[in-house]
Amino acid sequence: MNQFHWNGKPLSVQALDDGLWVSPTTEKVSYPSAHSKLISTLEEGSFWFQHRNKCITCIVNRFPPDGTIWDIGGGNGWVALGLEHAGYPAYVVEPSLDGAKTARARGLSPVFCAFLEDLGLPNNSISAACAFDVLEHIENPQNTLESVYAKLKPGGLFYITVPAFQSLWSQEDVLVGHYLRYNVKSLVSLVTSNHFEVLYHTYFFKYLVIPAFISRKIYYFIKQNPYKKGHDKVVMSEHLHESRFIQEVLSFLSRNEHRRLSKGRVDVGTSLLMVCRKPLSEATD
Repeated sequence: MNQFHWNGKPLSVQALDDGLWVSPTTEKVSYPSAHSKLISTLEEGSFWFQHRNKCITCIVNRFPPDGTIWDIGGGNGWVALGLEHAGYPAYVVEPSLDGAKTARARGLSPVFCAFLEDLGLPNNSISAACAFDVLEHIENPQNTLESVYAKLKPGGLFYITVPAFQSLWSQEDVLVGHYLRYNVKSLVSLVTSNHFEVLYHTYFFKYLVIPAFISRKIYYFIKQNPYKKGHDKVVMSEHLHESRFIQEVLSFLSRNEHRRLSKGRVDVGTSLLMVCRKPLSEATD
């Protein structure tokens, strides 16, 4: 079978391998390939990626989809894998071939190496989509949001995470290809201008706000560049902690934040999560 069909329509992709489909259209992605490969080696042992998955799953449990979640910009498939383990089928749509191959190697299927706009999905045909730490890599996210909106069924859900607060902007954002950090007001404005309804929003990683401000702002102010020994070393030191004490503190703080999210929301954090919906009354031609 050389074509993938959705709702009876063949998509604009070709089979590269079993479970891996590729669009012939390729564009530049504002995310360094080397960083993607590094992250793929850290995700399983990183408190940050583990906690983000738990926060995402927690909110998806509170706002469950009515069908498969299409993971837009799904990277190495780490979040999609977490969603599937929680009982939510997820299809990965990742424009980077390296990321798509890693997602497939993790057992996810199907995986599409493509941009959502290039798949040829019928309008009003999917129940849910997500973009976890994706929009900040897009200089003009309007086209992506318009495409997601068109493909969603009326009542379909769209889950988003983005880095929070422009006041935390640093060299790290530049190195990983960010264009912007968001707050609730700016993200609400972006999604509602594209006709979505906002059902819920929360910050998370509250316990990282002060450490992030110190490490990424104050160090630069006093000219102590943390990246002079290499970006990879900084990333590894932030995600992997050998100290048992630090691990236990991070675990305690993560559990506490997860409990808060299971019932309510968090008022500040280095990341922002939002659940949006395409209005039930709307369909896209």
